Amino acid sequence: MTVPETSTKIPLWIDCDPGHDDAIAMLLGSNLPEYFFLVGISTVHGNAPLKRTTNNALALLDAFLVDEAHGTVNVYAGAERPLERPPMGHAPSIHGESGLDGTSLLPSPTKQAQWPSANHSNPAVDALAEAVKQYPDTLAVVATGALTNIAAFVQKYPELIAPIRVLSVMGGAFAAGGNITPNAEFNIWCDPEAARIVLGSKYGSNALASKTILLTLDMTHQAIATREICEKVRGKNTSVSEKQYYVRQMLYELLVFFGKTYTREFGAEFARGPPVHDPLAVACVLPLYHVLGESAPEENTLPSLDVKYTRYALDIETKDPKLVGQTIKLGKDAAEGVYVIESMDIEAFWRLVLRSLDHLDARAHSLLKL
Repeated sequence: MTVPETSTKIPLWIDCDPGHDDAIAMLLGSNLPEYFFLVGISTVHGNAPLKRTTNNALALLDAFLVDEAHGTVNVYAGAERPLERPPMGHAPSIHGESGLDGTSLLPSPTKQAQWPSANHSNPAVDALAEAVKQYPDTLAVVATGALTNIAAFVQKYPELIAPIRVLSVMGGAFAAGGNITPNAEFNIWCDPEAARIVLGSKYGSNALASKTILLTLDMTHQAIATREICEKVRGKNTSVSEKQYYVRQMLYELLVFFGKTYTREFGAEFARGPPVHDPLAVACVLPLYHVLGESAPEENTLPSLDVKYTRYALDIETKDPKLVGQTIKLGKDAAEGVYVIESMDIEAFWRLVLRSLDHLDARAHSLLKL
């Protein structure tokens, strides 16, 4: 694998449970070559069982032509259940039984994931540790599912917390309320003990919390895949002699399915379209990367997205059955608090998504002679 200069590209690790919105997050992480260099993918229980989220991640890497752009990018299957609880269930009513229902265009994976074995009970944790060692002080980790793998990493490799540059998490909710219970967001609810270890300033690791970005439902509900956005994702042929890479149609179909299930489950509030939660966690690495370390791409080469945040000490409710998974603000903490994103330029975010599709189209035409 050719390793780029980390002064010009951000090495990126994505921990995910694909998931329709995870698919867009993987697209951003793998097809913005001016910003990111994808190092690895780990999978976790969540939107679907681990075998399905892992299969989905493998399929998406093929669809996004990742190996052709980055060299070999491996997928590591992680935790199939929470740290301390029995499996909490999945989200078939939103994502379908496969986790990526709604299209027949998802390819069959061409390679295998690395699965737990006698020597590696959670290969995702060990692989993430190796990535941190390879990219000290520069690796950005994005977590878009339950935080089980990240918490297990913290427990097994506490000495490797410091060399992580930034952890960007999609999870939690405040004023928006929950999307799995009235008080809890799905990713946090899936493993609240893990979330407390990662995000909790009182019970967790302040060293990690102080370099963590959090995208809650309060923020992600602003990123709506409207009909207009879906049509831009779908695109159109520029000439009769030029074919369009199939992934645009695949993502369009996924977004349409996602919109239907979201409206059915959550009502007229989302009649304009579904919120795409997870890719915001990838996008927000860019404006905050220079804030969370000294060596970085020049600040003016990274999009600002007009991000606004407040740093809070947080806790996660783990005891009260009615409130379990609730994300709790303990107070502002400018020194060690989590960077809670409160607003950003959503139009600029969608421009990044569309740019990533343009990059993918261009590479497909070059590689596949479309």
